[in-house]
Amino acid sequence: MSFTLEEQVLDELRAAAADGAPVRRWFSTDVVTDDGTVLARVRKQLYVRRT
Repeated sequence: MSFTLEEQVLDELRAAAADGAPVRRWFSTDVVTDDGTVLARVRKQLYVRRT
């Protein structure tokens, strides 16, 4: 399984974390079969921090 974030979202995360403060953002996606049937809805929090 993989997740893809749009470049605009990545830019927002980079900007928000530029000062070294941690950034937490929630994302949601559906897990679907090859025929498009939704098996589950997933909500995941991404933690970003520049080091």
